[in-house]
Amino acid sequence: MVWSATPDGSRTVATGIAALICAASIVALRGRGLRPVISNPAPATPQVNVYPAFPFAPQPTPDHDDLDDEPGNVHPPQR
Repeated sequence: MVWSATPDGSRTVATGIAALICAASIVALRGRGLRPVISNPAPATPQVNVYPAFPFAPQPTPDHDDLDDEPGNVHPPQR
């Protein structure tokens, strides 16, 4: 393209300028990689405080608090 677009006397100069521009672009892009660098840091963990919407009244203590008691309707198996 450069060769055919320039007059006969200036073709070597135009070719030299095109070669210099090509070399300069290669040097300028030397450190660039083909893959994009993606830097996504993990978002900070939010601090979540959970409070009840309304206060609960204290619950009364049950009458029979002993877990070893068997109710009257539980019997051992018979053969």
